[in-house]
Amino acid sequence: METFTTQVHYAANTIRSLTDRLIAQGWKGVDLWDVDQGRYSDRFLRAIAEGYAPPASDPKAARLEPSHPATLQQAYFDHCAPNSAISNFAFLDKALVTFVEEAPLYYLGLSPQREGLLEAVRLWRKLDNREEAVASLQRAPRAVQAAAGPLDDLKIDQSLLQFIEPIASFYSGYPQQREALLRLVQRWRQLPDRSTTIASLHTRTTAETPIQMIDPVLILFVQQLPPQYQGTGDQRHALTECFGFGMGCPRGRKPWGSWASTHSNCRAIALQKS
Repeated sequence: METFTTQVHYAANTIRSLTDRLIAQGWKGVDLWDVDQGRYSDRFLRAIAEGYAPPASDPKAARLEPSHPATLQQAYFDHCAPNSAISNFAFLDKALVTFVEEAPLYYLGLSPQREGLLEAVRLWRKLDNREEAVASLQRAPRAVQAAAGPLDDLKIDQSLLQFIEPIASFYSGYPQQREALLRLVQRWRQLPDRSTTIASLHTRTTAETPIQMIDPVLILFVQQLPPQYQGTGDQRHALTECFGFGMGCPRGRKPWGSWASTHSNCRAIALQKS
């Protein structure tokens, strides 16, 4: 462990390994995490202070030497000292569940949304990197995956939505589950850090995408329309509706036979505005 990055990697995997053992022994989410304080529970900190020797089957975790419980606890409290006005974090789990329940409804395939869901997959499934998260979305054997080639964005999106849709019902308040959903919100909302993400959930739990993120995507979509336009009925219908809304024409779909007058009105409006 010569580099700081490697040390952090092993430390995180060691805590994960210890957590897995305690869960296997019957510990629940409330045993590991103090919901009101928004931090690891005193009981879990005492378990860390006792030290831990990971099994030989877990080479990514390191041996954890015993430490003084009070010293460890104080060091952890100092590190987790709140830097916001929030004094009680009991709201957080409910806010996360609300957000993740809405995520499939507001998913548009935007890069921050996709990366947020991939991070949620990675942390929820206790994987090391993005590549492993993407690979885990492929249910076929590795040999079949290699023959099929890498997933494109469309297939990734489909797999991500299949992962996220039922996730709220599986949420049990375990630390890695909470961090997975927090990272999802952070990436989705393009926020700088964990504390800012929690503060944003304190005031707004919806997964609705801000209009500032949608506008560039809409403009890019419109720019790609001309070479793809084939004059089909559906395409013409969609563009006419778009034109009508854009020019301030009366809202609502009209039968094709009555659209001539609507087109005339829209054209008149367009000439007035040009």
